[in-house]
Amino acid sequence: DRGDGLFPEHVFTCPFVRGATRTFRHNLVLVALDNSIKRFGILTVIEPRFYEYEDGSQKRPDLTVFGLDKTVVTDLVISCDADTALAHKVDKHGAAALTRGHQFIPISMGIWGEIHPSVFKFLCAVFDHLPNSTRKLAILQTMRTMSEAWLIGSMAMLRGTLNHADRGQIFDVYSDSRRLHLLEQTAGGF
Repeated sequence: DRGDGLFPEHVFTCPFVRGATRTFRHNLVLVALDNSIKRFGILTVIEPRFYEYEDGSQKRPDLTVFGLDKTVVTDLVISCDADTALAHKVDKHGAAALTRGHQFIPISMGIWGEIHPSVFKFLCAVFDHLPNSTRKLAILQTMRTMSEAWLIGSMAMLRGTLNHADRGQIFDVYSDSRRLHLLEQTAGGF
């Protein structure tokens, strides 16, 4: 940290950060979402392989939820630019979900843990068959569980990064030449 307060933001967004990764945090939030939905007796599948893509690729959205009268699909992104990230998710998975007759609603959380309105929209679609008071409880509990998972994952990222820094295994986040040198060492040279 150079004293400008950007250290946590850098850790939460940089693909070169070592230690607990952004994928770890994403997967914690995804599993929390999945478990919370299952608590209300709803069938889910994490990273299903049954969607077909025009390009023949094997992409997988994060979660498919089988409701009583509809199936809702989502892909979670934790981003500092939710609108762009959500549009990318629609481009990536929207047509494949629609081909199977499933509703695709991508969801986003901010890098600081803020819950984007897309999460509320998705949860309303998932829990729409529940009685009103139960639906409200389900949505609130699920959002809380997701926030707790985000917090645990983010703290693990910070702790992992600081542990690497204590052992001299982290580079100056602002030094491109040092980053390239580290990549060369890690990859055994180019």
